[in-house]
Amino acid sequence: MRRGWSLFFNFKNQPLILVPLFLLSQNMEMHSSEEYMKMEVECETKQSLCKGRPCSKQTGILVLLGTVGMIIFLVLISIIVQAKKLSDIETLMTDLSSSLDSLTSKHEENQQKLERQQNVSYIQVKKQMDTVRASVSSIMSKLKADSVRTSFMFRHPLERFLIEHSSEELESGCSDSAWVPFGNSCYLFSRDKMNWTEAKDYCEEKGAWLLKIEDDSEDEWQFVTDFANPTHYWIGLTDQNTGQWRWADGTNYTMNKEHWGPGQPDEWTEHSLGEEGEDCAEITYESLLNDLHCSSKIKFICEMKT
Repeated sequence: MRRGWSLFFNFKNQPLILVPLFLLSQNMEMHSSEEYMKMEVECETKQSLCKGRPCSKQTGILVLLGTVGMIIFLVLISIIVQAKKLSDIETLMTDLSSSLDSLTSKHEENQQKLERQQNVSYIQVKKQMDTVRASVSSIMSKLKADSVRTSFMFRHPLERFLIEHSSEELESGCSDSAWVPFGNSCYLFSRDKMNWTEAKDYCEEKGAWLLKIEDDSEDEWQFVTDFANPTHYWIGLTDQNTGQWRWADGTNYTMNKEHWGPGQPDEWTEHSLGEEGEDCAEITYESLLNDLHCSSKIKFICEMKT
């Protein structure tokens, strides 16, 4: 290598530095040596990385293909597993559908059986109801027919008597249709209510007297009590003046206990109607005699001889 000096110029061609040539040559050799060593180190590093296997493009491609194949294999395994699960689910759904169809069929059969039973029961009940209805209708018709014949005989004896004897009014001597003939007398069963004294005065104004029953006349007693039932009526029997039971016309009364209610007459004083006891007689709804306070207001019976 030649040794000498070299003159460097700047961009204006002015001398700048004077450098010995041998120094420049040495510097270049050192730089080349460093580059070489650096290349050797890099090659050794690559060789150590590729140690034991070929380090080439083919190897990279094989690794890539292996990786892709593994991924594909895993994907296929996953697809197979999912397909198996789907198959199991389909089988389960098929079984459930079959069970549901079976349950639906059984339910429909049971529903049909129940409907048939209900129809049979309804028909039977309807027949029984029709039979009962017909029986009730027949009984009601008979009762109505019987009631027409018997109602006035048992419930309203006065009305019955008036109907039966309405054509005999003139022959009996009773001038008013409200009066009921029996034997030799006419009887008025009042609708108004009065005390005993008022009732006695009313009968006398009509030319009659408050009812007097002859002692030995059971027929008259039966007639009067039949009409009196089921109502209370004053009769012309009292003990308020003499303390002895007498008829309103002053004639004596012969006591007949069979015509009186149990324990009567009792002269009861706890009625809060005054100091007097029960001094006037009535016929009760039980067709028996009872003593009652004379101020009580009830219906009454007048009797008139024909």
